[in-house]
Amino acid sequence: MNENLDRLRELTDSLPAVPLVKLVKARSATTIEYDTIDGTPFFGLGLFNNGLVAVQRIFMGKGVKVPHHVHEEKEFMLVYSGKICFKRSRGERVYERGDMICFNSNEEHDGEALEHTWLIAITIPAEKGYPDG
Repeated sequence: MNENLDRLRELTDSLPAVPLVKLVKARSATTIEYDTIDGTPFFGLGLFNNGLVAVQRIFMGKGVKVPHHVHEEKEFMLVYSGKICFKRSRGERVYERGDMICFNSNEEHDGEALEHTWLIAITIPAEKGYPDG
């Protein structure tokens, strides 16, 4: 599995980036989002967005917190480096390299990077039956 994750990182490194405006507030962005929280960086790069599916590459420095939020889109995240803890109504869990995180439409969540963490995030519309058929 480690070879596959390394290959994923190689492939995303070479993709043209369409940067994000806000990691949580925007899914179809045109500028890079880069910020610091108490001096710790986080940023996101939009890799693909066709209006139906958006793919972002996200870096969160150790200690960066994802604020409590909710969105209509379904969201899938693959941790390909680091460690992050996400909390939701059914509890909290630590995710590490190779773990997939899935958030349903309108599922409240927040999190914190326990190490410097790289994620690939895929968001899709919350339309009934999509992408399930």
